[in-house]
Amino acid sequence: MAFDTMAESVKKPQAWSWPDGARWAVFLQLHVLLTFLFAAVYGGSNWIAAHSGRDVNLHFAWELAIPLVPSAILIYFSIVLLFWLPLFVCSIEGLRALGRCFALATMAAGLLFVAFPVRSGFVRIPPEGPFEALFSTLWQLDGAFNSIPSLHIAYSTLVFYALSARVASTPLRLIGGLWYLAICTSVLTVHQHHVADIAGGIALAWAARWVDQRWWPVNGHESHDHFFPSPVGRRDS
Repeated sequence: MAFDTMAESVKKPQAWSWPDGARWAVFLQLHVLLTFLFAAVYGGSNWIAAHSGRDVNLHFAWELAIPLVPSAILIYFSIVLLFWLPLFVCSIEGLRALGRCFALATMAAGLLFVAFPVRSGFVRIPPEGPFEALFSTLWQLDGAFNSIPSLHIAYSTLVFYALSARVASTPLRLIGGLWYLAICTSVLTVHQHHVADIAGGIALAWAARWVDQRWWPVNGHESHDHFFPSPVGRRDS
């Protein structure tokens, strides 16, 4: 199966192909640049919000009764594996498009973190046991104010949408969908985010995708869909 795109001149690799040297180089370059951007924006916005003297609580009372599930931290951190999957699916142009979406989401989230410093309502106490070190590390690195929108959810949404659009196998798409739902649930059960944060992260991902498709020309086209191909117009290859 193949997908029609709005930029037919962009050559797409076969799904789940082993990347060549050029694709590796672009992926690793983007990985490094986006890591630095995330650290600067996420850390900087949390520092500004913490010193602003303002904070907002934005969650339902019933959310505070959600139990902490220590083993869910493994699902939460599975996003690290998720970040590597586009390397084996997307073209170089697709990786760059994803990188732009990540950058747009990161910078937009940073502005929102500063403008609306929302504090998590959960009391963060690392659970005793085999996962205590993971929780301690997470909460030492993560700021108390960078809640809404959830970049964890925004990044996951961007990647999973791209993978689902590129993979025709129903079992793989089902596995991906379940994995995505598990990540969304895990941010609640590790007491990292609230429901509003999840909704904000999903909205942020789609907004970043929309902006990139509308404003970043590819091969002379004013808009493109080579990384997020539309499921409409699918045809046999």
